[in-house]
Amino acid sequence: MKEEELAGLCRSLRRGETEAAAAAVEAADGPSSLRLFLTAAASGRSQACFAALVKQSACSMERFLTAGTADAAALASALLYLAFDRRFEEVYAAVVKLYEKYLLALAQREDNAVFATLFEAAALAAALARRAWQPETALLNKMLCRFLLRAAKEELTAAYLQEVTGQLAQLSAYHGFLPALRLYKEVSLFCLLLCSRCRRSELPFSLRQRLLTRVLAFVRDAAGAAARACLTDEGEALAEWCAFLGRLCEEKKLRPRRAELFSALLIAYYSRTKPKSFSEQRLHLPTQLSPLSAPYDSLLADCT
Repeated sequence: MKEEELAGLCRSLRRGETEAAAAAVEAADGPSSLRLFLTAAASGRSQACFAALVKQSACSMERFLTAGTADAAALASALLYLAFDRRFEEVYAAVVKLYEKYLLALAQREDNAVFATLFEAAALAAALARRAWQPETALLNKMLCRFLLRAAKEELTAAYLQEVTGQLAQLSAYHGFLPALRLYKEVSLFCLLLCSRCRRSELPFSLRQRLLTRVLAFVRDAAGAAARACLTDEGEALAEWCAFLGRLCEEKKLRPRRAELFSALLIAYYSRTKPKSFSEQRLHLPTQLSPLSAPYDSLLADCT
């Protein structure tokens, strides 16, 4: 396509002319040109035009993204940012599906490109949470947690939880700790799910032990960082998180036992890994906790 024709097509997209979407899909010969058309459509703030372009180019976009080229990273970044920053709700489901496929394709590669892409999406979720955009934050965090479960790579889960630790502290300073937990409730559900996976006897004991301690360490450290950001006691933050888990299980119609068990594991882990802090904070911590069963107690046996 000639330069003047390309410019004319971009102008049509900026004006929100939905019929221009089909021409743009036909003219897109790679990730760079498609990203240009997406940016033009988003700049006009016409959700109908942007949605038409995304839906009609879905097959081409998936092919470009899973190819894993350098231009694909820029396309994925633009697609996710433009859709959520402009709040184009009509395309949320399609965009999340495409981005998750892109993450899964990257996770199969030998390089570490998936980490940058994972962090980019997590950073966008944090930016939306600072705006208190609950539905958008929930969609992104749910996608990221689902991807981590599907990818099943310990290093990715560890990196994500470490990233979220800082994000929760920043959100707590901005909104308060409980509102931050509400904005990131998908992460709490993710922790409950990982904890329940530690019961699966078919998994190696060492893997279950690493998984459990990683999740408990994340909650302990994130609560501590949030407490410092809010100038409150670490024990109060931990107790508030435990109470939040109980309400979350009730909201999601999960068994209350899951929250009770997680809280008992968390306090036991806290007492073993930070005994001095535990003795100082125990007045703030929940006391009516179920005793740990033998399988879980053995998973925490080496925690010091």
